[in-house]
Amino acid sequence: MLERVALGQSRFRTPGVAADERGIALGKRLVLLFTSIEGIVTWLRLYASNESLDEFGEDLRLMSAQTKLKSTVFLVSVPTTSSYTSDNMARIARLAGGVTFTGNKTHFVKYRDEKSPFGYDVPEINMQANAAFLLYDTTHEVFLTSSEDISLLSLITKLSPRQTKGKLFSDGFLAVRFGLADSVIRYLYRNRVAANVALVHPKSDSAFAVTEGYMLVSLQRAPERIIALFESVPGITAFAKDGPRSAVEFGFEHLMRLASCQNVFADGALVLFWGKDKRVDTIPNLESFAPIAKLTTPTIDNAPVIAAELHTAAMEEVKVPLRLGANHDVSKYVAGALVPLEHADQIRRITHFLPGSQLAEYKIAATNHGFLVTHPKTTDPFPLGTLLWEFAIGVLIPLGQELLPRVSATVAAQFLGHEKGLLTVFTNGGQRFQLKASDLVSFERSTLSQMPVAKTVGIDYSATKLAAAEVRNKDLNRFALWGIGPLDEKALPVADD
Repeated sequence: MLERVALGQSRFRTPGVAADERGIALGKRLVLLFTSIEGIVTWLRLYASNESLDEFGEDLRLMSAQTKLKSTVFLVSVPTTSSYTSDNMARIARLAGGVTFTGNKTHFVKYRDEKSPFGYDVPEINMQANAAFLLYDTTHEVFLTSSEDISLLSLITKLSPRQTKGKLFSDGFLAVRFGLADSVIRYLYRNRVAANVALVHPKSDSAFAVTEGYMLVSLQRAPERIIALFESVPGITAFAKDGPRSAVEFGFEHLMRLASCQNVFADGALVLFWGKDKRVDTIPNLESFAPIAKLTTPTIDNAPVIAAELHTAAMEEVKVPLRLGANHDVSKYVAGALVPLEHADQIRRITHFLPGSQLAEYKIAATNHGFLVTHPKTTDPFPLGTLLWEFAIGVLIPLGQELLPRVSATVAAQFLGHEKGLLTVFTNGGQRFQLKASDLVSFERSTLSQMPVAKTVGIDYSATKLAAAEVRNKDLNRFALWGIGPLDEKALPVADD
């Protein structure tokens, strides 16, 4: 009988078992016991559907062992990382009909269950048993005298894919018989499908088996319609990728998720699982593929080359003039405005309301087509006239219109006769005129008229020059300051000698 582990227990009799951070008894490895090989396959299928078997690496071991009664059982030995992952493995093992044990090397005790949430421990170690594995269950002990490893790769390749409804893919492989090889290469090259090809001659374990070679085509981002077309052609078998090193025939799926166990396949190799033929082909070197562009034979026409004659006059019939057309894109940067000459009074009025920063940036010139006002793109537009946007440097077009045909700015400037230092302006009527950029003057200087200023003479308010001061000394009385000013009237009488 096993002892239930108590909360906070820190000492255990089972070798290699200790309490984790949750207080659960956990050894360095888990051993999953199954009575048949189907149990191992079921556990691998269920676990690999959500987790990756590549995480275990070479620490994952599949074994067959014998009991004292010479019956065969099957074991899965995996390393433990935490009680959370161990709970998941134990739960899947119970679903597959197995029992989970934890421990290290030879001695393993039953993993925790509902009856003992913190696990189990043995009351006494059986030191007399000479066994490869000694599994302690709640009611009995399982002695396994010998064990033999089972190759995971061998187990995977012996499992036959099952037929399902095929799902179209874009990355995969085509096995093409040699008679269709040239046609397939030309079709893929003509449709610009990225593909590489290699010749495959599969080897058979039997000397009497005859296996035909084929051309293997690797497809990248192929349209689904091409996959559906090739899948319906006799002599062509499509394979869908299930990981970088394995592929399964279209319309079939492997019992295991092969993408979760890619490390079992050789590095740089490709394993093809055939569904209808029930065989497995291994291509040892994927670097032997060659792009189809190098295998396509170009056709050369040996007909003589005839020199063409140029008809310069015919080119005149296709020439069109530049004109203005409507364009509803009003997000262009406004670079100026064209104000009719009759609106000069409005320009004079609005000058009083413009900020000083705008007055300093505006430039103006009077032409027979109106007043042309220009400003930098960062300045607010002039609030009068037809707004102009800059199609090219110095080429101004009314806002809401564009040049047709839509040629580049360089070509348009060349045909308009536009040069550096000129301004070419289009009006709403489609007319255009040019003027020199130096003809534009500062707006704030040109809009100010001369103001008469009256001249005046200054008044001299300076004081007259005073005469030189004279100091007079008077006789002093008996008391200080007596006899000065009004005090002279109140002076005390002078005493008699």
